[in-house]
Amino acid sequence: MTAKQAEDSAENPGPEEEKRISWAVAQIRRALRDLQFGQVCVTVQDGTVVQVERTERFRYQRRAGSH
Repeated sequence: MTAKQAEDSAENPGPEEEKRISWAVAQIRRALRDLQFGQVCVTVQDGTVVQVERTERFRYQRRAGSH
């Protein structure tokens, strides 16, 4: 695939590519849902999302006078 073909494909994705993009976006949205503190890491190989990791952190406040 030439650089021009890749550029055209990115600008005008076909139906299969649209399905893959929609699926990937849905997975990322799901990982972000209700996340207060943390991160979402997306791994892409050959232009395809192959992994979505969610790391959630919980933050607790110390009460005054407690050790």
